[in-house]
Amino acid sequence: MNKTEATLKERLKELTCLYEVSSIIGDANDDFVEDTLKEIVFSLKRGFQFPQRTNCSY
Repeated sequence: MNKTEATLKERLKELTCLYEVSSIIGDANDDFVEDTLKEIVFSLKRGFQFPQRTNCSY
């Protein structure tokens, strides 16, 4: 994979993460704020360049 492909792949991950977070917020229920925040945290982890090296806790 060349540098351009790698850059585009990372950008796609970032945009997917933003879409997931906005969808989670759009579907959020005020009664389940903690669950919503957990979903956001795990979605953000997948958006990082090296998610396997990223540690997210809630």
